[in-house]
Amino acid sequence: MENVTTTTTTTTMTTTSMTTTSMTFNVNYTADEFLRLPKLVVPHSQMDIISGYVSTAVVLFTVVTNCIVCVVLLKPHMRTSPTNIILVALSITTTLTGVWPLPCNVYFYVFGAYGDWVPAGLCFVYYCLIDYLPTIFHTASIWLTVLLAVQRYVSVCHSGSAASRRFRTVANAGWAIVGVMVAAVLSHAFRFGERRFTAVVLPSLLHGDDRNVSACIDLLAPFVYRHQDVYFSVYYVFRVVFVNVVPCTVLVLLNAALVHTMRAAEARRKALLRYHRRSEFRRLAESNSTTLMLIVVVGVFLLVEFPMAVIFVTLIISNVFELEVFDQNSSSIATSVVNLCILFSYLINFFIYCAMSRQFRETFCGLFVRREASPNRGSRVISLHGTSTRVAGGGDPYSMVFETDQRATR
Repeated sequence: MENVTTTTTTTTMTTTSMTTTSMTFNVNYTADEFLRLPKLVVPHSQMDIISGYVSTAVVLFTVVTNCIVCVVLLKPHMRTSPTNIILVALSITTTLTGVWPLPCNVYFYVFGAYGDWVPAGLCFVYYCLIDYLPTIFHTASIWLTVLLAVQRYVSVCHSGSAASRRFRTVANAGWAIVGVMVAAVLSHAFRFGERRFTAVVLPSLLHGDDRNVSACIDLLAPFVYRHQDVYFSVYYVFRVVFVNVVPCTVLVLLNAALVHTMRAAEARRKALLRYHRRSEFRRLAESNSTTLMLIVVVGVFLLVEFPMAVIFVTLIISNVFELEVFDQNSSSIATSVVNLCILFSYLINFFIYCAMSRQFRETFCGLFVRREASPNRGSRVISLHGTSTRVAGGGDPYSMVFETDQRATR
């Protein structure tokens, strides 16, 4: 077999199945070895094509709805709530999770370039847009959902303590969001250096007229290649545990605690009605409605994220113990379906807010219909974390609700 020697210069190799191929390597390859090297190809199964078209449409709608969510929640009377600030950050991260792959989906699937080699100049960008960046922002959205549930749990279940009042501030919510984003970036940043791409020229897979196109050889970085079993095992175990299993478990527990608290609050509502404390009754009713809304948001999140955790755990077990639980095609289909469901969940959040938050609906409608201000306008604040009385001097209005509830039950 002919041996092709290349160092830092570009050489030419001719094989029986290919025309002239330009390469630049730092090692020696035979022609057969070159044919076995991994080249980056755009997936082109029927499921991949459907996923490419559908995800493009879903992401475009999600961009619109999440922009509306951000505009509504950043209105002056809405952005005083730490819950709303977290919801804004959650909308941004979920939007970017879908937006990053959008250029590749449009170029390869909408414009019909799928099934061919990824152009050499786009290989690194392709991995960044399809895998690395969406993973970072998806991780951030998961942890922000946990932060949202924790913040709501503290607000509802421990509203009277001084520590909880310090925790429930817009400034602390902002710092928590920054911490989540930094942790998400650091947990995946090393992946940007795990691969090396080398430009080559290959016959097109789409055109039968001997047309050559630029392509790339996709190889692991030397350090990753030498320790690839440990590297990928540690990374995916970390990802399953801290990005999937632990957040899902925490959310299930917090949701259960919130449901228990809502049942207790329902009993307090009945007591308030018996004592003719209708203002406190309405206030607690709106607070319960907001809690129910966030329970639904978290429930939808768990519904789509739990299957992804199961897929990851199954793949890790099959790789570690060399068991063929799923074949590659089944695994690819399952992952595509779950990813589509996750994108749909991002779109659904907007309609959950509209259906279950009166203040969100009113503020949203106010973007299009101008209302005259009433004489008492501004005397109360109704946010996504419940109705409360505006307190002078920056006090915590939320604690006042539950202090009133406690007096009513004595």
